[in-house]
Amino acid sequence: MSERKYIRLEEIIDSGATEDLYIEELDEWVKIKNARTLDRMEAEVEARKHPAWDKLTPLEQAGELGRCLARKIIVEPKIDFDTYLKSDYHKISIILDAVSAYYAKKITSLTDRRKEEISSFLEVQKEKGVESS
Repeated sequence: MSERKYIRLEEIIDSGATEDLYIEELDEWVKIKNARTLDRMEAEVEARKHPAWDKLTPLEQAGELGRCLARKIIVEPKIDFDTYLKSDYHKISIILDAVSAYYAKKITSLTDRRKEEISSFLEVQKEKGVESS
């Protein structure tokens, strides 16, 4: 009998896994990690520090939140809040938009997979309900 392999807490907290993401428009790479819940929370706090936060529309605020989260998941080059504010707007927007789009695609894929699993589960439950009637 094979020994069961259990997930270790350290693997959940921070796997240390990173991947390289190609920014086609710049013909350059960034190193990114998976977002943690803490990254999402910190991104919201930082987004609200934006000098024009109160003047931004809800859509612009959501965009700023996405850019802050993108900065949090970029491992290399590390872009802190002050560097972000001082950066060339066009270039930093290209980088953060590419990271945000990649992350959104990854989350959407995960969500779609969950929907399929739930749908399949509900179909089985429905069939079981018909059989037991």
